[in-house]
Amino acid sequence: MTRLDRIALLLWMGVRNVFAHKVKSLLVGGILFFGTVLIVVGGSLLGSVQASMERSVTSSLSGHAQVYAKDAKDALSLFPSGPMGSMDVGEIPDFHAVRETLVAMPGVLDVVPMGILDAIVLQGTELDRLLDRLRDAVAGGRSDEVSLLTWELQNIASGLERDLLAVRTASADPSKEDAEIADLRRVQDPAFWADLAADPESGLTFLESRVAPLGSDGKALYLRLIGTDLSRFEANFDRFRIVDGSRVPAGSPGLLVTKRFYETQVKNAVARGFDTIREARRAGRTLAEDPLLQEEVRRNVRQRRRVLYQIRPDEAEAVRAELLEVLPGASGDLDAILETFLQVDDANFEVRHEVFYRAIAPRIRLYDLAIGDTITLRSFTRSGYARAANVTLYGTFEFQGLERADLTSVNHLVDLTTFRSLYGSMSAGQQAELADIRASVGVDDVARDEAEAALFGGDPNDLVVAPEAEAAPTDTPPTWVRDVPPASDDGPVLNAAVVLDPGSSERLSVSDLQAELDARDLGVQVVDWKRAAGLIGQLVTVLQVVLWVGVAIVFIVAMAIVNNTMMMSVMERVQEVGTLRAIGTQRRAVVGIFLVETAILGLVAGVAGAGVGLALVAGLHAVGIPAVADILVLVFAGPSLHPTLSLAGLVEGILLVLVVALVSAFQPTLLAARTSPAVAMSPKE
Repeated sequence: MTRLDRIALLLWMGVRNVFAHKVKSLLVGGILFFGTVLIVVGGSLLGSVQASMERSVTSSLSGHAQVYAKDAKDALSLFPSGPMGSMDVGEIPDFHAVRETLVAMPGVLDVVPMGILDAIVLQGTELDRLLDRLRDAVAGGRSDEVSLLTWELQNIASGLERDLLAVRTASADPSKEDAEIADLRRVQDPAFWADLAADPESGLTFLESRVAPLGSDGKALYLRLIGTDLSRFEANFDRFRIVDGSRVPAGSPGLLVTKRFYETQVKNAVARGFDTIREARRAGRTLAEDPLLQEEVRRNVRQRRRVLYQIRPDEAEAVRAELLEVLPGASGDLDAILETFLQVDDANFEVRHEVFYRAIAPRIRLYDLAIGDTITLRSFTRSGYARAANVTLYGTFEFQGLERADLTSVNHLVDLTTFRSLYGSMSAGQQAELADIRASVGVDDVARDEAEAALFGGDPNDLVVAPEAEAAPTDTPPTWVRDVPPASDDGPVLNAAVVLDPGSSERLSVSDLQAELDARDLGVQVVDWKRAAGLIGQLVTVLQVVLWVGVAIVFIVAMAIVNNTMMMSVMERVQEVGTLRAIGTQRRAVVGIFLVETAILGLVAGVAGAGVGLALVAGLHAVGIPAVADILVLVFAGPSLHPTLSLAGLVEGILLVLVVALVSAFQPTLLAARTSPAVAMSPKE
């Protein structure tokens, strides 16, 4: 018998045995079928999540790799994972050299300079803004505007008085409240405003020192700033797009904040409350059953004066009339009408939401920071010194597909010059200006041992110039005039994004980049996007571990069941094995029969499971898996995940199941082959 004949015989016997032992075949085949479906679908989801998250991070902030100082105290994390100011990644020693080295490598498109720091924007209250406007109007002699502001301030004083009267009833010592109430009543007295017209400074000082502190506290906005070359950033991150306003002009200081932050943190509190309720209702929640939404309604009612105080007196009656159209039977002043209007429920919410944005929103400052405003950013240097910088808010931006992702909305963009000012460094231009000032006032550097004589006595002509400060030869330009790299490279860069050509991203590895930089001893380290993303980047690894642990558990159980099933099958077929051995069948042929039988089961179950898994993946791809939590928007690179499956994934699933089946069947098959014919064919007692 030829080898081909023996193979054909083994296949025939394997197929016959599969059909001859249907129960065992169905049990083993079902387990292998389920395992294949799990591998195919799970592998598809894991691969799609990893690819999606890589797209999210690399196309929005990190690039394909990040470079930062080799001696950094902390690991770089582009997404916040701790309190403000907790990350110290040092500075890239020579960013210009790093950039020139990397862009010279085939496949590297660009290197985008960056730096991360935390800043605060302190916002005044509406009362503070009105007083600022009043001072400007008085100084400019704009009597009509002064009259409008007078009415608004009297209105605010009346509301504050009502609040203090309520507090006074519960106070053990109401003397403080009595004094404050007296100040507020003075503001409501027409005589005060007549006196202010005669003596503006005295009246304005009273308002700013005695009345302004009675208003609510100002709000502090915390910003995590990414200082970068904004033009280069926009050119290299294709998900970036401007939503409101405009891009920052090249070479100009400017700030861009994320659209989500602008809507959830900067927007008027009452408008934000309406938006929150509407979004929740669209998600299926109701005001009648959701305590959190009910509290949002009560909060809106309490904050109505954030709207009321901004409505101009010449528009108040028009607003009142529009609100009364949806409030039949209501009466009272605008404050009372607004209080009733904001008490929404499921039946009237949509109508009142529309009326709010039609009648009220256009008449108030809808955002505390308006596009085009100049704002003051405050931060602390590494040495602990406070720094401040004025910058224009040019607009809002978002990363396409990641609009709902909170983690991508915490990083705002600012130009490098402003970033470096807040960080505490001086540009070449600032150093040149300082050198000019020193020269114009005749500042000299003196040696340490001559400092006392220079300050407190001695002949000025005897001053010793420190060796390092000696004047350079006349034919050598001062150091601040020397040629310097492009403006974006002039100053500290804390980290930088390495953007690769899409076709090179798989061929050019982090180790290749690191080797090139180490060859020039530039003192930097390179990390991939996953490590640069910090804890968020490690989420993929966690998902991978969870999936494969689950698969391992399933297959350990499957191997045990298959092994036991095969053992029972062998025990039932001992006489059959004995007969085969008695007629001369070799042991390896017996092993071959059982393994072929198992392989056929594994192959059929694997192909069937792969087919079902492919169908499930195709269905999930068509409908998408919705991102039910904000963090999943980042993980899925959008509002839903559409998993895909490659041919390699199908083949791997089938082969893995086949291997598991054969390994599980090997031990009982070996035991069957070792059974002697005499024992196998002896009658059972």
